[in-house]
Amino acid sequence: MSRIEEPGFIDVHYHANPDAFIRRHGAIEAGRRYAAVQGRVVLKNHLGCTAAQAWEARNQGFPVSGSVVLNEIAGGIDYRVVERSLCLRGDEPGRFIVHLPTVTGRTHTSTLARNLSHPLLREKPIKPARVTAQNGRLTPQTLDILKMARDYPLV
Repeated sequence: MSRIEEPGFIDVHYHANPDAFIRRHGAIEAGRRYAAVQGRVVLKNHLGCTAAQAWEARNQGFPVSGSVVLNEIAGGIDYRVVERSLCLRGDEPGRFIVHLPTVTGRTHTSTLARNLSHPLLREKPIKPARVTAQNGRLTPQTLDILKMARDYPLV
């Protein structure tokens, strides 16, 4: 793997294919485009972890990092999902981004025109996940994830 230079900027929220919605580029092409402008990109995916995609791109010399989204379809708010993601990450330096669920059951509806990437997502939409209990306090599972940041390179 070639050495990836220090970036001039980092985009910490880039959705690449495959994802829940059809995206313009995959991880390799995104990495190629960010390298061309001296940037770095962190992949994000509503379906879960992008660490393996990022690893593949980095092995081709592109400035790509992964992250994990703790949506229900990816295993939900579970410390084991984060541990698995860290294993897939390889030896990448720096912190690993853990996103709390993006599908939460709130009443907000996106106005973006997007096409689902797979018919299964129409038949079985991603179920909402909650980070708080009915009393408004963080769930024990959410607290487990936050506590992991003490012992692992997470943000």
